[in-house]
Amino acid sequence: MQYKIWTDGACSGNPGLGAWASIVVDDQGGDVRLGQAEDHTTNNLMELRAVERALEFVDMEAQIVLYTDSNLVVQWMLGTYARKNLPCAAISNHIDQLIATKGLQVEWVHVPGHGGDERNEQADRFAKSLIRLRKREIAQESMLRK
Repeated sequence: MQYKIWTDGACSGNPGLGAWASIVVDDQGGDVRLGQAEDHTTNNLMELRAVERALEFVDMEAQIVLYTDSNLVVQWMLGTYARKNLPCAAISNHIDQLIATKGLQVEWVHVPGHGGDERNEQADRFAKSLIRLRKREIAQESMLRK
């Protein structure tokens, strides 16, 4: 199976409330959107989490072209940037394990953020919408406690 994947992470405050989003398109025309908000995180963690969750989702021995607007993610995964940040290093290492154990072939492609790549823009909008939704949930929970 072959996949094209677009990933993005977003944060409201850094650290702060964040979300990750992945758009996974397979060679059969399937289009799946994955995403989740997290209450206390950073933008880099969300960028990496989007990649991690997408690679967990795909089939074994898949060929993948992965598009991200995070140059840092590309550099981490290609080994051209040292993994010094422990939480980010843990996710990066898990991504390495997923690639190895699932037999994945990944081509890492950096796309400019807000540079006109429609799927990247969709992933960005999806992540930001998850943050807005979580903010509303938090506000409602706060009102119920009063």
